[in-house]
Amino acid sequence: MHSLPLHPPGNNISILEDILSWLSTNIGNETIILGDMNINWSSIQSPTNPLNINLYNFSQLIDSITRPSKNLSKGSTLDWILVSHPHKFSNSGTLPDSLSDHFPTFTHRLPSPIHLTHNYIITRNQKNVNPDTFSNSLKLINWNPLKTLPLDTAVAYFNSTFLNLLDCHDPINSKRIKSKTALLLSKNTLNIMHLRDKAWAHHQKNKSPSTLNEYKTLRNKVKKLITVDQQNYFSLLQNNHKTNPQKFWKGISNLLNPSKTKNPNPDPNALGIDLATQFNSFFIDSISKLTSSFPNTSPSTSPQSFSNNSSPSSSASPVTSSPSHPLSNTFSSQPLPFSANPIPTSTIKLLQKLKPCSNSPDNIPSYFLSIAAEAIVLPISILINHSIQEVHVPQIWKKAFIIPLHKGGNNNNISNFRPIAILSPISKILEKCIHLQLLPYLIDNNLLTPTQHGFRPGHISMTALHSFLEIVNKAQDSGSIISTLLLDLSKAFDTISHNLLLAKLSKLNISPSSIN
Repeated sequence: MHSLPLHPPGNNISILEDILSWLSTNIGNETIILGDMNINWSSIQSPTNPLNINLYNFSQLIDSITRPSKNLSKGSTLDWILVSHPHKFSNSGTLPDSLSDHFPTFTHRLPSPIHLTHNYIITRNQKNVNPDTFSNSLKLINWNPLKTLPLDTAVAYFNSTFLNLLDCHDPINSKRIKSKTALLLSKNTLNIMHLRDKAWAHHQKNKSPSTLNEYKTLRNKVKKLITVDQQNYFSLLQNNHKTNPQKFWKGISNLLNPSKTKNPNPDPNALGIDLATQFNSFFIDSISKLTSSFPNTSPSTSPQSFSNNSSPSSSASPVTSSPSHPLSNTFSSQPLPFSANPIPTSTIKLLQKLKPCSNSPDNIPSYFLSIAAEAIVLPISILINHSIQEVHVPQIWKKAFIIPLHKGGNNNNISNFRPIAILSPISKILEKCIHLQLLPYLIDNNLLTPTQHGFRPGHISMTALHSFLEIVNKAQDSGSIISTLLLDLSKAFDTISHNLLLAKLSKLNISPSSIN
């Protein structure tokens, strides 16, 4: 910013032109010049007798009288504000009251946009990997050492070998996180929107009819393209989800009500490890506070008490059962004990169905396990069978990344977040293999209560509702009074008693080795 000294009336126009010429040549940044120029701007703008002056791409913001005459009806515009970037200013003028014979001049400069530091993530570009080439490279690796190494060492050997080969095919790189764009917008529409924004910025600098027409043309074109993209998006949703109305309406809902959830930030002053520590402490303390209020009704058994062939000690509290509950009949006619068996190499189907996950404790993205399923089904089967036979789960498979997920409400309230655990993809394969063996055992031996509709094949919320309505209809037909009690358990999975689960598994005749 430059303030010009007062010059007596005279050849002020040439002096001002010399100053502006020097500034425009030597000063490349934004420049503001203000002061009493002793040059009447009204005379320069006069259509009858205009003064010739070269402003060298500067703009004069004050066009009202700054030195009034005695009767205040006339005057001169002697106080100027010259700027090199007029589009950054607004509301320029003069103030009505003054302590001198000049009115004070003012201008309001628009705030500069805040340039935030971009966030980067470490990731891999899946497009760089040829699935066939990657799979062929994995087939050349000798996986026999996995059979003789201790399980934790074998898992570490597989992870390092897999990741070293993956680094050769798709090295890790940093990627800037960009804001999400609406799914319905095509690439052509986004390009035209970019040109529209550039045309608007260009018009703000020049303020000419031609630049305004250019902007309006692009603006109208963008409106038409968005309408076409919306129609195409609706047609695509309808064609892709004809048999799945849930996904169809979810797509419509995301379009009409886009998520506005901000990044989790319960404490703006806490960053990095401090914020992570706050989340970790909250998740742990909230569960311990809740469980401390529970009555001690769980069996006083521990995993060690199932190490032999005996059932839980007689001092343990019995598992609650009723005549209609399958557990009430387990002691009169128990099925054969259940033990997890080694799996065949058919885990290739489980590998191919892994959900995409780029971040896990073992640093192996599930995508690359899926595309190379045929090549790694043998080493994965060796590791899982090794775990089942040794009755041991590797430490890396027990670890999880905890992500705070915003449930809704105030983003600054830490209680509005719930923890989501990201496990190793291979540990999910182990869980699925055990599940595929345990669930048929429970179903075939009628060990699940018929009123359980969750986590069972062929049972969904609709079957639960149908069963409930059937009870209600029968009660109405018999003239009975109907009362309903609905419970919503807080942190049901986090607060469940492990000792109680172990006791129930033993009652269901699950072998001690499987329970361990």
